[in-house]
Amino acid sequence: MRELLIVGVDPGTTVGYAVLDTRGNVLITRSSKQLELNSMVEEVVGFGTVLAIGTDKKKCPGLIEKAAAKTGARIIAPKEDLFVAEKETLTRDYIAGKAGKASRAGNEHEKDALAAAIYAYKELEPLLQRIRKVLEDDRKEHMFGKVAEIVVTEGINIKAALQKAEQG
Repeated sequence: MRELLIVGVDPGTTVGYAVLDTRGNVLITRSSKQLELNSMVEEVVGFGTVLAIGTDKKKCPGLIEKAAAKTGARIIAPKEDLFVAEKETLTRDYIAGKAGKASRAGNEHEKDALAAAIYAYKELEPLLQRIRKVLEDDRKEHMFGKVAEIVVTEGINIKAALQKAEQG
């Protein structure tokens, strides 16, 4: 099973993205003026399976909708646009290098993408913890990747997702 990812994207003239694993560790932050949708998706899926794509905007940008459609990921957007101060708070420990090897955001685009990824992770974290707990209780921790992918992308409950994953 490929690693499950939570991605944050900052679209615009310069596109930034950040990739986290399901424990909140930063795998990479990157930005480029020449980064097109297909290239970004190709780079990101090189790290694993995209579970969710986060944005820092209430109204989901088209680039994120297209990326989610290409990857089958769930979109996670805040109820209101994230303010600069909120993004600073979200990224503070990550920028300081406390949450993974590649956690330094090189510019504002990467920082905004990182904030979006962290926001998405924080929204999913309680669900991911519940999945881990249910699987631990059933002694089926090895099924986490399959079950988490089904629960998050299809929106079904953990037990039903486990049955579906076990059936193949």
